[in-house]
Amino acid sequence: MTETTSGQRNLDQLEPSYMYSVIFKEIILEIHEDDSKSLNKLIEYCQQQKVNESQLKYFQREYHKKSSIWWYTEPIFLYGMLNKALRTLDMECMIKMAFFMRKLHKEIEQLCCEQSDEYTAVFPVYRGQGFSQRDFRNLFNA
Repeated sequence: MTETTSGQRNLDQLEPSYMYSVIFKEIILEIHEDDSKSLNKLIEYCQQQKVNESQLKYFQREYHKKSSIWWYTEPIFLYGMLNKALRTLDMECMIKMAFFMRKLHKEIEQLCCEQSDEYTAVFPVYRGQGFSQRDFRNLFNA
């Protein structure tokens, strides 16, 4: 992305994949759907993707008892599946996970608003990312 002399962003220089991801985010944040139906669709999709059955049952049984932030940090399939879908722009997977992304986004926004008065300085937030060697080489060579 480049800046024009007036300091405005030159939108012609944005990567198409970035623009698509911004548009996709705006769309999923506007959709209102039944979480129970969406959860069932995600479970069906995960079964087709051969996700660990015990993790799926655990997720399905306990999903509504925990926050999306909690689930995102829980060491089960969600974190890896979501991040891979976002990295590879896997629209099918992202659509199946849209209800989860929407809830996660809202919870992070709410947490940020609640804590913005307490913390005046910028502070780093980290989340680990793992790649297979093939995915890392592809990303590195892109």
